[in-house]
Amino acid sequence: MIVWGYICKKNVEKSHRRYFPSSFQLPSPLPSSPPRSIRSRIKFFAERPVTRPNSDNRMGPRRKAKTCGSAYADPRNLSKSSLHGVIFGCNNNTMQECLSKQLFGLPSSHFLYVKNIEPGLPLFLFNYVDKQMHGIYEAASRGEMNIDPCAWTNNDKEKTGFPAQVCIRLQKQCEPITENQFKKVIGNNYYNRKKFWFELDKAQTEGLISLFLGSDDMSPTPGFGDVKSFKTSTPIKCNLPAKFGSASFEAAETGRTNEPPQFAGERLEYGNMRWQMIGKQPADPNFSSAFPNSGIDYHIPNMPGDINEGSMYPEETCVSVEKTIEITTDLCNDNAELVCIVKELKERAVTLEKRQMESEQEVQRLQNVVRCSGVEIQQLKSCVKELESKIMRSMESQNAIYLLGGFNGESWLSTLDSFSPSMDVLMPLKPMDSARAYASAAVLNGNFYVFGGGDGTTWFNTVECYSQRNNNWTSCSPLNRSKGSLAGATLNGKIFALGGGNGADSFSDVEIFDPALEKWIYNQPMLQKRFALAAGELCGVLYATGGFDGQDYLQTAERLDPRVGYWTKLPNMKTRRGSHSIAVLNEKLYAMGGFDGNKMVSSVEIFDPRNDSWVEVGSLNHVRGYAASTVLGGSIFILGGVDDDCDFVQTVECYIEGTGWAKCNNNAIGKRSAFSAVVL
Repeated sequence: MIVWGYICKKNVEKSHRRYFPSSFQLPSPLPSSPPRSIRSRIKFFAERPVTRPNSDNRMGPRRKAKTCGSAYADPRNLSKSSLHGVIFGCNNNTMQECLSKQLFGLPSSHFLYVKNIEPGLPLFLFNYVDKQMHGIYEAASRGEMNIDPCAWTNNDKEKTGFPAQVCIRLQKQCEPITENQFKKVIGNNYYNRKKFWFELDKAQTEGLISLFLGSDDMSPTPGFGDVKSFKTSTPIKCNLPAKFGSASFEAAETGRTNEPPQFAGERLEYGNMRWQMIGKQPADPNFSSAFPNSGIDYHIPNMPGDINEGSMYPEETCVSVEKTIEITTDLCNDNAELVCIVKELKERAVTLEKRQMESEQEVQRLQNVVRCSGVEIQQLKSCVKELESKIMRSMESQNAIYLLGGFNGESWLSTLDSFSPSMDVLMPLKPMDSARAYASAAVLNGNFYVFGGGDGTTWFNTVECYSQRNNNWTSCSPLNRSKGSLAGATLNGKIFALGGGNGADSFSDVEIFDPALEKWIYNQPMLQKRFALAAGELCGVLYATGGFDGQDYLQTAERLDPRVGYWTKLPNMKTRRGSHSIAVLNEKLYAMGGFDGNKMVSSVEIFDPRNDSWVEVGSLNHVRGYAASTVLGGSIFILGGVDDDCDFVQTVECYIEGTGWAKCNNNAIGKRSAFSAVVL
């Protein structure tokens, strides 16, 4: 048991001279001792007044460091009056410049407390590489931004990364201390295992100075040791034994208050500190020292210059004090245990509060998302209704072109879209059962049929039929063999599938679908094999033009008159064409664009059966092949395709007889080639 009822005179003198060169202030008294049992102790501490942790409360809960990618957590935010020291950082490369320029610096985020540095404030330098702290330094200026804007850079043009700066000077050259040593003093500044805040309060600053000056030889004093507080009252009188000579130690009334000073919260005036007294004994043994606000004045007259130090510490010679406080080692250990328990409970409470707050914020965010989503859904529903209304009006007025399948540069399409040139609106309808390009399509009895084609790996013989009334697809009897790049047309209530190929061979086949028989039957073949041809019906006669016969691209054309029952040859076109488009307008046959064996072309030719000849009539605005064409509202529309560089042509052109070709302001179709287009 340690009894604080007696304090040795030499200890008082030594502690006073070593730790408090200018003044000595007594801490507040210790509260009554808690009971011994753990349950009673918890109740005891629970009934004690709760003080909120502040910037100087070292037992308060440590703030959690942020982990948003920054190397530095929020500062302690010590007030200017509570800031008694600052640690600066360096590495092996920057330390020499720090000392040679007598300038310390930190990133700009640290300026919140660097600006509170006043001349004389103790400073320390921590090396991140060897984990050693150097000192003791003091501020030679106020903390400012960019004292040297180019410090710690390779040249004068770069801006420093450490603009929160202060000029320094060496106060006392000491051996560096390791992290294991100073961590015991600033342990509460660690916000994770390796990183700590640089702001120091009074106790931490004094502790670091004590370490640098060799604190192992120092006796515990208030502010450095484990003693919480003690209280004295005046008068105090002590008579030393005779072997101390004529020396006497007296305490006399000074007329000041007997209330103990408030130690916590006071700021050391380091600018006026007698730094030369730190760690040194006074040369003159005769001294007088005042304890401000304590009402005690110690005076030792005629102290001999040479006194054996061992004789200065007689065991039986002590100062008597009116009130004593007994503190046991067990009590200190129990208090530490309880403090740890309370600290852990507080940390858990803070964590739970934080999680609850985060949960509430997440719930609020989700509620906002739901609310906004509801508004957006209503807006989208309104837009859909408006678009459906426009499309229905377009479809009812027969102003829609149906686009089937094709290729968009990335994927083979199974889509069916209704396109309105007048409103530039593309409305998706129910897609086909399989993706297909290089197919052909024809209209029969208010439905349209798509047949043949392929998906880039396989050629098809399948046939699908779309019903606009039911908005669904049904499978029909297949072609007699798989083929693609074929042509299709409707004549006398039957669908004709002409030519095509399978990649190895070009065909001259003609197959007819009779809905009454629900099957495809072969008919009289064409005069030539034609792959990638174009065909159309004009005045009850079927026309087939161009294509590829396996050797060359063709400029020939032929026709089938059902009344005759066989194919007859027509005059040649002016240009060889394959993958081109055919349209019928005002009893004339129009052949547009395509590939001539060397390049894509933009020329347009007209065949008039009355003149039995082909006539060139200008050109398209863009060269294009693998496009689709149809007639709508007395105009020819040609859509999509690719140009001579295999780039997609995303425009639509319109032809009106007597006016010529004009580019439409339509962009809705996007990238599309090798597809079919029909109108109902």
